[in-house]
This record gives sequence, C-alpha cells and structure tokens, in this order.
Amino acid sequence: MIEVFAGVCLSLALTLMIGMILLKKVKNAVTPSVRYLFAMAAITIVSYVTAVVVQDQRAATLAYGLYFAFTDWLVIVLLLYAEKYTEIVRKNRVGKILIYAGALLDTVSMVVNVFTHHVFKVEQTELLIGGESYFAVADKRPMYRVHLAIVYTLVVLVLVLLIVKVRQTLKLYRRKYRMVLYSFVCVLVLNVGYRFTKFTLDISVIAYSLIAIAVCYFSLFYVPKIIVVRLLSFVVREMEGGIMCFDLEGKCVYANQMACRLLQVAEKGKNGSMERFFAEWLAGKQAGELEDRTWHEEYTIEGEVRYFESKFRRLLDEDKNYVGCYFLMQDRTEELRKIEYERYRATHDELTGIYNKTGFYEAVREKLNQEPERRRYMICSDIKDFKLVNELFGLEQGDRVLKRIAEILGREALEGSVYGRLSGDRFAICLYEENFREWLFNDYIKELATMVPSAVYRMHIHVGVYPITEPDLEVSVMCDRAHLAVQTVKDDYQKIVVYYDDAISDAMQHERKLIGEFDTAISEGQFTIFVQPQVARTGELLGGEALVRWNHPQRGMVPPGDFIPVFERTGFIHKLDRYVWELACAQLKRWKEQGKGHLHLSVNISPKDFYNVDIYETFTGLVEKYQIDPKKLKLEITETAIMEGLKQQLSLLERLRAYGFEIEIDDFGSGYSSLNTLKDIAVDVVKLDMGFLSKTEHGDRSKTIMNAMISMSKQLGLTVVAEGVETEEQVAYLTNAGCDIFQGYYFSKPLKVSDFEAKYESELSAR
Repeated sequence: MIEVFAGVCLSLALTLMIGMILLKKVKNAVTPSVRYLFAMAAITIVSYVTAVVVQDQRAATLAYGLYFAFTDWLVIVLLLYAEKYTEIVRKNRVGKILIYAGALLDTVSMVVNVFTHHVFKVEQTELLIGGESYFAVADKRPMYRVHLAIVYTLVVLVLVLLIVKVRQTLKLYRRKYRMVLYSFVCVLVLNVGYRFTKFTLDISVIAYSLIAIAVCYFSLFYVPKIIVVRLLSFVVREMEGGIMCFDLEGKCVYANQMACRLLQVAEKGKNGSMERFFAEWLAGKQAGELEDRTWHEEYTIEGEVRYFESKFRRLLDEDKNYVGCYFLMQDRTEELRKIEYERYRATHDELTGIYNKTGFYEAVREKLNQEPERRRYMICSDIKDFKLVNELFGLEQGDRVLKRIAEILGREALEGSVYGRLSGDRFAICLYEENFREWLFNDYIKELATMVPSAVYRMHIHVGVYPITEPDLEVSVMCDRAHLAVQTVKDDYQKIVVYYDDAISDAMQHERKLIGEFDTAISEGQFTIFVQPQVARTGELLGGEALVRWNHPQRGMVPPGDFIPVFERTGFIHKLDRYVWELACAQLKRWKEQGKGHLHLSVNISPKDFYNVDIYETFTGLVEKYQIDPKKLKLEITETAIMEGLKQQLSLLERLRAYGFEIEIDDFGSGYSSLNTLKDIAVDVVKLDMGFLSKTEHGDRSKTIMNAMISMSKQLGLTVVAEGVETEEQVAYLTNAGCDIFQGYYFSKPLKVSDFEAKYESELSAR
C-alpha cells in the first residue's frame, strides 16, 4: 500500500511540475502565484513521500523536517495567491515580516531537529492495513505545536480572504470564488481529520495537488456558463442598436429596449407587437427561405431623426437547419453625420461657406447631366490686383470682401443656379441662360466698391461669360474658357463683362498649337537671335540687344508678339530665355575669336525667370563655358521683376554685379516705382522708352520730365540708353539732354547676326 501511495503522490507531483512549465504561456495577473503554488505543492509532496519510503531513521527525520518546513511555505504561497485572486491586499507590513520570520525560523528548526530532536522523533511503525512498516512521527514536542500554530494561522488568513471575497463579490461571480473556497476547505478537513485519527499515513498530502489544480482551473480557465449568458444579456440590453430574436415558430424570444423604442412597443404587449411586425415584414414568406439582407431606414426618437442600418440574419444549427432569426438595427447617425461633415469640408470653402472648386465642379456636372438640353452660362469673376486689398487694408478686410461676394451670389442666384469660390478672389456661377442679366454685374461692382474704406482706391472686377454649347466638356474647361475671356480685357478698366467667342477660341487654339510646337522648335533650332544695334552719341557701334525670333518652317518668321506673351503666360518663357542666353553667349565668343570682342550684347530676363531659373548659377556658368567677359553680356530686367521679392532680388543683383555683369533696368519710367528703384537698387544702366514722349499731347511737359530723368540718372553715375529712337529730331534732343547710347529704327531695325555684321563690316574691320 505504501508503494501505491508513493506512486500516486509522485505522479501528482510530476503533473504539477509539468503544469508549472506550461503555465508560462498563460498571461494573467494570478498566473505567477499559481505557478509558485504548483512548485511548492510538488516539493512538499515529494518530501513527504521521501520520508515515508526511506528506511534510514536519520534520513526519515530530515525528510519529515523538510516536509513540515515546505508546508509553511506552501501555505504562505497560498496566502499570496489568495491576495492576488481576491484582490484583497494586506497593507500590514509588520504582519508580513512576522509571517516570513516565523516560517524561516520554523524551517531552521526543522532542519536542526535532525540532530537535536527538539521538535519530533520518528519511529518504525506498521500500517493498520497491510502490516507494512515505515518511519512515522511519534514523539511530538512543544515546538511541533508552534509549527502547527504557524501553519493554521496562515490557513485561517487564507480562509478569511476567500470568505470575504465570496461575501463581497457580485452574485453573478460568487460561484467562481466559492469553488476555490470549497477546494481549500476539503484539504483542510482531510488534514485535520488525519491529526485526530490513529491512521499515521497522511493522505491529505494527495489533496495538496488537488487544491493546486483546482486553484489553477477556477482562477485561470473556469468561466461559468451563467456568467457568459448574463453578460451577453447585459451587452444586448445596453447596446445602442436594437435587436429582436425570433424562434422557429416566429415567436419573439427576446427584444432589447432600443428595439422596443424603434418600433414603439410598450413593455406590456411587447412580444405580440414584435410578432405582428415580423409577420408583416415576412409578407407571407417563410423566414427560413429568405436570404440575409441589409437595408437602411430612418426612425424618429424623441423628436430627432436617426439613421439606422438594419440587418436580417438567419440562425442555423450545426446541421445547417433553420432554428430562428434575428434583426439587428444599428444607429449610424453619428457615422453618417461625420461622413457628411467630411464631405462638406471637402466640397465647401472654409471662409465663405459656399462650394469650393471641387464641390462646384461636381454640382455643375450633376446639373448638366440632369438637364443636358437646357442652355446655361458659365460665369467667372476676377478682381484685378486683389492682393492690393490685402496689402493696403489688411487680410481681415480682404476676407470681408470675399464673404460679401459669396453673399451677393447667394442672394442673386435663382433656382437651378450653382455658385462657388474657385480660388483666391475667383468666383463662378452657372445659371440658366434666361436668368442671366448683364446689368446685375454693374450693381455687383458698385456694391463691392463701397466695401473698401478708401476714396482713392477702387476695386475693378472683370466677368467672363462662356455660353455652354458643349455640355459634355469638363467643367474645369468651361471655367478656363470664361477666365480666358477675362484675360483679354485684364488691362481694360472700362469693360466689365466679356464673352468667350470664336475669336478667343481661335486664339486659344493658336496658343495650344504654339505650345505644342515649342519643344520641337527648340530641338530643331528654329529660334534664333536678331540684334538691334546700340550706338554711342558719336555714332560708334557699341553692340546691340539680342532679340528672339522664330523662323517657323511653314509659317516663316513669326512675330515676337505672337508667341512671347503666350510663353510668358504658360510658363515656357524661362526655357526660351535660357535658350536665347546660350545663343547670345555663343555669339559673343565668335566675335571674340574674330577680333570683335569690344561688342556687347544685352539679353532680357523675364520676371518669371527669377522663379524658375537659378539666375546666378546660369549666367556665371555660361560665361565660364564660353570664356567671355561678363561685362559684354548685359542683363536687362524690368522694374516689376525687381520689386517682386525685393530683398531676394537685391541680394541676387549685388552678387551678379560683384561677378562683373552690368545690370540694366528696361523701360525705366513706365512702372509705378521708378524712383524707389533707383533709391534702393545699385544698377549700371537705365533704358528710357522714347514712347514716353509720344503718348501725350503735352510734349513740352514730357520733355521736362525726360530731362529730369536723364539728369538724375547721370548724377547717380548711370549710363542712359534711349530705345525706340525713330527720328533725327529725337537724336538731337537726346544728345543735348545727355543720353549716352541710342537704339531704335532711326539707326536700324533688329537684324540677323549676319546682316548686322555686314552692315557694320567697315567699322568692325577698322577696329
């Protein structure tokens, strides 16, 4: 029998050790204390089995001593587990120290007992059944009772924790803690019973493993079905959506509060009302034969319209037999509102609250698709130099103007109209042809003019109108056509409304053709330079201005006015300018090699070049590439190009002059900031346009201003170039006024380089 008992105990101990290893994979706050409990229970069992089976008295004494010591620590581990499991933590630090100290002293006492026998002795004993002999504890001294006091004190603490948790926990969870308590009590009963019987073999040791396993199961894995059912019931009852469950016979077996509210069912007659709803919904069909489906519907709850997504789902058993069904109605109101809000933000202008470009394009396209046969106008407005409003009166005033425009559009827009803000100060409205009133825009402009707090500055608005003759066009193209009409009168302060017509269409087609041919023209060298001579007052040839010409293979020589404005507007100008600069530098190199290195060439820099080209790196790179004197490559810029981003341009021009380039201001006097230009920027040359004299009937006054400009320039140490000189009288006047260099048709029109060289061959040869 002893062998059987030992085998059972060792098997249980081995099971506990394996369980302890496997518990490493279980993540839980209680898991560590359960693993310690497994280990201590296994060690305690092994120590007791050793004490029973050994045949040496001293060895048996040591094994029993270890068994009693391990029992102390087993109960301590059980106490730690109980604290974790019940979440009742003892804050008495002194008590914990006393417990650990008592267990430690008891452990030492049990080990020393091998030599002193002050706790117990062991004697050879025979089993009452079977007559087998083994060593058992016989002579129990007072210190043994101290050991029992320590153990049972700890046991009482464990019992108290479990009982308190069972009493305090919710009824739904009470069973879980009660099962652990029952397991512990069973072991305790067995242990106490062993001490009051004459049976010397302690079979309660076997229960140590059982309590460890029970603790593990009920702590980590056991979930009573009633908990699952009740929790699910609570979830369904409290969920925001409505749910109704029907059995095989169509009876309502469950409906939560939300379902009752949605269907306006009173609690008293709930099931009957639900069943009527179900029968009406089925409309004579069998629920088991229907497919699962989803739909959307509106319900009014407490006066507020809410949007629900309703689902019908069949319930099938493991054999795919229909056993019932349920309806799930989920509130999607906030979700839909959020989607609508995001869509609103994506399609509406934040400042004005009307459609933005995206929303306007979509809304117009929808209208056109609905009634493609109705005649409509696309109208786009543009405020000239609106940025001045922000600069002169502040951003807040500019925003007020934009908001007011949106209000006027909303006020005047008739049924079927769509209006929006496309960008900046550009607005658009699409309306029926019969609703278009041109005079409205005059009133529109008068009303806006009063918004600017200035008696001097007045806003000027242009309106482009495109009659929609091709409703299948992209809306963006329609707007582009209306804007293109505006571009034709952007400098006209009298004309307000302009219509897109065949002439504009032809110009647009022409523009597209030029753009389409640009890259080919560059690669085939169709662009070339002409030179308009520049001569000193003595008649000496100094050089010329390099002017681009397009020698088209089919159309011949294309006038610069036909393609340069197009390339400036479309952004191709920087590529063309870069190409012309290269040609000019190559020509200067040839002249240098031919002994004509005294000649210079002036090249133009467009305002847009400053944004698309690294001016400094480009020109210094060309000079180094062609090994020419930078003073012979004169750089012409306009006042407008300088004044846009003044600080950056000042720095750039200083770097260019430091490298050796001479900077010329072209068309000086035609801008609004000429004097500021001379005050702030160190330049070398000013070019005066002789058209200044011919633009007025007051010739004497014009000459007085011209004399002042030349005199001021000379006092600043600047070279003065007069361009557009056409008569001998102008030459005489400019010579007397102190002009240094002349350029114009009086001397020569722009010439091919070969014609330029031939015309001045004798003078060049003399050099």
